[in-house]
Amino acid sequence: MGRSIVNEAATSGATTRGGPVVGAPSGADGYGDKLLKLIPAEVIALYMAMDGVINDNGDNSTFLTLLVFGIGIFATWFYLKIFLKVDNYPQIIISMLAFAIWAINIGHGFQQEALVKPSYAALALLVFTFFAPKIPMGKTPKPLPPL
Repeated sequence: MGRSIVNEAATSGATTRGGPVVGAPSGADGYGDKLLKLIPAEVIALYMAMDGVINDNGDNSTFLTLLVFGIGIFATWFYLKIFLKVDNYPQIIISMLAFAIWAINIGHGFQQEALVKPSYAALALLVFTFFAPKIPMGKTPKPLPPL
């Protein structure tokens, strides 16, 4: 299972010059699969490690909080696009937003600097996690050029 979300549009009628796509998934990703693919757990773990180092050193400045947060946003794009070869841009953008919401809820800096009210951040996490897999991310495979 790759990290790219498979929609109904991507599986119906996908063909190559010789017929159906070989190895194409038999069905679209369900709600749970989409949810797992949208949450960048690896980057969230990286963020938690960086945030923990900053918190242990007592350097909880707003600048460091926002710097580590920005690194996490970039790392989400980089990890999905470069390492995992996800080319569905709506999926990448939604995953970047997912990282932001999770980081704000997890990060010590956001809580200690009072940058975000924790109850609002928790509500955003709940609403986003519930609705994100239902956001349309249609991507159909590109047809091959004729011979």
